[in-house]
Amino acid sequence: MKKFLSFAGFLMVLASFVSCLNDDEDSVNSYYGMFTIGKQGDTYVLYGDRNVIAYPTAASVSNLTSGKGFGENKRAEFYFEYDRTKVEETDKGSIVREVELRGGQYIQTLPIKLPAEAEAENINVADSIFPISRMDQVWTANGYLNAIVTGNYSAKDMKGIRPTVNMVLEYNESEQNTAILRLLYNRHSSKTESAAGSTQFITSYDAKTLLQVPGSDSINVTVLADGTDPLKIKVARRDLMKPSGV
Repeated sequence: MKKFLSFAGFLMVLASFVSCLNDDEDSVNSYYGMFTIGKQGDTYVLYGDRNVIAYPTAASVSNLTSGKGFGENKRAEFYFEYDRTKVEETDKGSIVREVELRGGQYIQTLPIKLPAEAEAENINVADSIFPISRMDQVWTANGYLNAIVTGNYSAKDMKGIRPTVNMVLEYNESEQNTAILRLLYNRHSSKTESAAGSTQFITSYDAKTLLQVPGSDSINVTVLADGTDPLKIKVARRDLMKPSGV
């Protein structure tokens, strides 16, 4: 897809969708956010992390993806334009129809691993784990847990290597609604190699593994990563469920 904003741009777009509607007198407005991609029949539906459901026009999807559609991609950040007269307010949020996509960028998606899986795949060995500089944000929405982190990256042949940011879930069967997520940051280089630079990286994780945590209430999650202090978040189980068609 055509790129339009860095991941850092998401942290700068804090105005809610409703305030955007109220503050702009023009009929045509713009919106930027992160979405889970779904389908209803042959029509794409974009489920926003901030209670926005957008129906893009087929023409704008085709133009943005060079006629390929979104394929198997499930998460993306989008910038689009919409007509205020096409907005319907419901108990599920704002539903926007005939959206014109103007830019986008896919978000890497990974599963949340269990400790046995991490060990079998050797992703938790000390030589593969690097510290991060900052854990910027962690949140859940529309069936995905999302993490934005700032960290160094390596390079080979003058080309940057994107780190892999795995998440490993740990929980005790005797403790309800409590879990630990261990973030494993792999630069895919030796630890003696100097960093080529530092930037933000975002990853979305299929959140269904979190539903294995005992209990029925919101889950108190502690996110751990080398190089930063623990981050504590409360996860509503409803946010771990994917919308229909995803």
